[in-house]
Amino acid sequence: MTAAYGRDRRMLKDHGNRFVCVLYRRANRIVGTSIDSNVVFDGLKMQGFTDRELAKNEIVQFLLGQRTPRIESDEGYKTVKITRGSKLG
Repeated sequence: MTAAYGRDRRMLKDHGNRFVCVLYRRANRIVGTSIDSNVVFDGLKMQGFTDRELAKNEIVQFLLGQRTPRIESDEGYKTVKITRGSKLG
């Protein structure tokens, strides 16, 4: 399976930041509220990905791998939530 973002880490970081912002708005700024990750990804209103599920999963994996905790996800990346360690807003 080919990566949706390939080597474009800058675009992945940008989309990851936007993903967190959409998640924050969808969760009504409430830390720990689980939201369907597909709903958050759809909120980015991005086009051009042949495998949207792969692109969404890459964004979630990228965010989970950052040093400062920002989001948590269930196994399989079906839901995501903002963590207490997030500095948003």
